[in-house]
Amino acid sequence: MIFVGTLMIITGGRSKNIQDILPTEVYDTETSEWKAFSGIGLFRHMSFSKDNFLFIYGGFENFNPNNPVEKIIKIDLLQYLSSNLNIQNKLEQFFEQKKEKERSKQNDGSDKSSIYSQNMSSGNNPIKNSVIENNLKQEKKFRLSNQAVVLKFNENMNEDIGMIRKISIDKLNDEGKRIGFQNIRPDIQNRRIYNENLISKFIDNLLRPFDWFTPEVDDMHLKLPFSIEEIDMLISEVGKVISKDNTLMRIKSPVKIFGNIFGQYNDLMRIFESFGQPTDENSMGDIHLFHYVFLGDYVDRGYYSLEVILLLFALKVY
Repeated sequence: MIFVGTLMIITGGRSKNIQDILPTEVYDTETSEWKAFSGIGLFRHMSFSKDNFLFIYGGFENFNPNNPVEKIIKIDLLQYLSSNLNIQNKLEQFFEQKKEKERSKQNDGSDKSSIYSQNMSSGNNPIKNSVIENNLKQEKKFRLSNQAVVLKFNENMNEDIGMIRKISIDKLNDEGKRIGFQNIRPDIQNRRIYNENLISKFIDNLLRPFDWFTPEVDDMHLKLPFSIEEIDMLISEVGKVISKDNTLMRIKSPVKIFGNIFGQYNDLMRIFESFGQPTDENSMGDIHLFHYVFLGDYVDRGYYSLEVILLLFALKVY
């Protein structure tokens, strides 16, 4: 989102269906009206404007959400928003007024610029006056960034997984837990590797936020595809993980808090469908962005208590 004059321009974004291309929305703060234009097909990008051009860089494409975009897109706002004459006229007026202000500033500061020019020309320095003036406006300072760029990398595959984001420095210690960094909880990580097929079987069969209403899932409810031995192993693994947790959990934001589920498997899937799900295996997963807290009760009353508790156990180990 950027402001150009009195216009607020919002580009990109994503919906429940990540491949939907959302329109570019322009909000006129003078008339309180929204106008929609063709979308750019990006999300999690950054943008800035210079003169009548909008520059967009970074982010992910809706049709290819796993690979960061490595290019800068330059858009002529006058052409891009030309389908609405009112918006186009306001942009033209704003850009013209801006140019007039810049010209007046240059005229007002001509004496000052000439002084800088004379001082620098005496040393045979060919730097242009505009550069000199900009450099002399403020003292140069060295600053450390308060943010870090985090990339999830798979050492075994010797490749990055394509998940890049910026986080605050004071949250860097917790980032490893969110993205599954091996050295943060080596005991859990080793068990994940050892029982990866087991945990994946529970999650692949039970985490169905987009097709929980299909005949295939109905058949799964009639006969769960897990043996008693597999369930025993899952309970054993989750017991080891829970035994490491403190009685009082300190959870930092951002966090999603879930109340009583009571065996309502379909309701749990609806929540995951609408608000994201705790996994990195698909484009709607956001476990790397949020902590998930389930308060219980997990079973009883509903028809699918086993499905609910087994899925939550598998996600806990995962």
